[in-house]
Amino acid sequence: GKEMSFPRKLWRIVEDEAFTSVRWNDEGDMVVIEADLFQTEVLQRRGADQIFETDSIKSFIRELNLYGFSKISPSDHSAGKKMMVM
Repeated sequence: GKEMSFPRKLWRIVEDEAFTSVRWNDEGDMVVIEADLFQTEVLQRRGADQIFETDSIKSFIRELNLYGFSKISPSDHSAGKKMMVM
């Protein structure tokens, strides 16, 4: 089968309840990624379960940028390492 494009993969995991590290914000116009959890839950999958080509959050973010997403760090610093992309 044809390899899914990066945005499609991202859409799939955001829509998938099984992944807790990545979800829509309340308004539904941004994706919230909890970096540490995302790393272990999504990026470190191997073999048949692997979703993205990379296991590094940095290169994942670079890829996001290529597709026109921009990273917004939440103003509330007590929220931990959450990251918004839109």
